[in-house]
Amino acid sequence: MFDESLAKDIVDGLPDVAWSRKWIEDRDLTSELSSGWWAYCAMVKEGIRPDERTRVSGSDSEAFGISYRSGDGIPPERTLEALSAILDRALPTRTIKPEVTIFRARVEDHPLTTPAELGPPEPGWAPSNRMTAEGIVAFYGAFDHETAIVETFQPECEGTENQVVTVGSWKPRRELQLVDLARLRCAPSFFTDRDLYHGVRFLEEFAEDIAKPVEREGPKPVEYIPSQKVTEHIRRVHRCPNGSSPDGICYRSSKNGKDAVVLFIGRAECGVDDAGAGKREAVLELDPGGVVHLDGRALAASLRSGAHPA
Repeated sequence: MFDESLAKDIVDGLPDVAWSRKWIEDRDLTSELSSGWWAYCAMVKEGIRPDERTRVSGSDSEAFGISYRSGDGIPPERTLEALSAILDRALPTRTIKPEVTIFRARVEDHPLTTPAELGPPEPGWAPSNRMTAEGIVAFYGAFDHETAIVETFQPECEGTENQVVTVGSWKPRRELQLVDLARLRCAPSFFTDRDLYHGVRFLEEFAEDIAKPVEREGPKPVEYIPSQKVTEHIRRVHRCPNGSSPDGICYRSSKNGKDAVVLFIGRAECGVDDAGAGKREAVLELDPGGVVHLDGRALAASLRSGAHPA
């Protein structure tokens, strides 16, 4: 007679570890992918461009269409290719409907009100950031006030008492397709899809790595370079399930762990008519009634006390 409670006790007592006689290896695929990623990071931070000259011979394994030598990791020059292949299989895509509000904060010494002031900067003023290199324009935002503020406002910096934090509320004018690194799907069973099991585990590590806090030791911290390279690759090469280019990337904020977003749009797509920039279809529209101004001194004191900004 089948004892259901006994069976449950046995199942609950088993460790949550993938095992299979067929796939016993010194290193699993997650480690090989991570090793390739770290090698890629080290090279691009040093200004070395991974290319065909870094290829090694004697490959004895393959995953996601990429050959590699066990124990050496995925070749650095094929790391972005591997990432694209995993994204194609894992499908971490989020659709943002027009009714969703995206918040963007700006910090100045006076209140801001217009799309030109609250949208992305002009190319000559675009700094090196987590997902974009210096001079590359993008729209950084979040899906709540708090994340938009803490991603932008630095209360520990001098002069905060003289600053005004303005938060603008923006609405998409069409559906947006984002590569979603903030809410990844659960890994499939190791036994049904070994490669994707390890691929999703790698994506989890990868998403955590690119969302780590970075100490700014100058205007262009080298720790941003790998995530900037990945963003550019996704922007130029990756395709969403519907065949379109992604509108941006959703990632976890390094400040509070909530969802932040970078959209691949400039000032024209935010309704700003800069001279000589040319007309483009607006992607976001600023809600004039949703603009909030916060006093820097009060906000800094609130954040230092551990309170959540409104």
